[in-house]
Amino acid sequence: MREDRGYKENNATISTYDITVTTVFDVILDKPMCHSLEQARHLPRAVGETGRSLCLTHTYTDYSMVKQVRQMILRYDIGLVRKVYVEYSQGWLSHDNVNSKQAQRRLDPKQSGPSGCLGDIGVHAFNLTEYVAGLQVTHVCADLRSVIDGCQLDDDASVLLRFNNGASSIEWQHTDCSIVVVRWFDSPAEVYCTGTQYLSQKTMHNTRIPAGHPEGYIGAFANIYRNFTRTVRAKKNDEECSSNELGDFPGVKEGVRGMVFIETCVANGRNNNEKWIELKE
Repeated sequence: MREDRGYKENNATISTYDITVTTVFDVILDKPMCHSLEQARHLPRAVGETGRSLCLTHTYTDYSMVKQVRQMILRYDIGLVRKVYVEYSQGWLSHDNVNSKQAQRRLDPKQSGPSGCLGDIGVHAFNLTEYVAGLQVTHVCADLRSVIDGCQLDDDASVLLRFNNGASSIEWQHTDCSIVVVRWFDSPAEVYCTGTQYLSQKTMHNTRIPAGHPEGYIGAFANIYRNFTRTVRAKKNDEECSSNELGDFPGVKEGVRGMVFIETCVANGRNNNEKWIELKE
């Protein structure tokens, strides 16, 4: 293994001790960024002071059509965002898999932190929502529960969100990631497809295949890695970097937001006296 490169298991998030790594290396890691919000709050300063870069593999924000939706919302092509609905459903635990290797890691508080479902997949939905809508969640009302026998952590979460400005009626599905459907109140629905010339420049920059072919999951990871490495190279060599790539990846800010979301939802789910709890960084 090269001396300037390191590797950790997928469940090894950054600890307080590991913060020193960000002073030496540019870092790519999976979400959630840390085991606790307390750990996460140390990282922005550490990253900012060293000038190093940190990237989280929130993969879903790097599908080209997700970037198209974000551009449409930022340009007000669909008007004011009034409502956002997002879900991430997985069913593998329903087949009595609580003793499998994957389940043991995800449902062990010592390895996964305070939440199972939210930390594993819910934070993806949260990150996708804030990225696409260009808004921030301000309050949550969370119902966390374990519906599978033997789970130490939540395996199901339903969370009501309040934003700093509303939300929207755009539909995008991971199972059909090459298509975006915009549903208008008083006009026919519009369907946008990958690889077509009417898409934004940023969308086309993150599209690798012609229209009519499905986008691959690996392509979203490739977008994150490319944008991160070119940003790192530009900073290191004092070079110019395309605005389509510079900083266009989930980083320490998104990592802190994810931990705020997880811990606030966990606290709210345990609180029977307070319906809404504000997200505080």
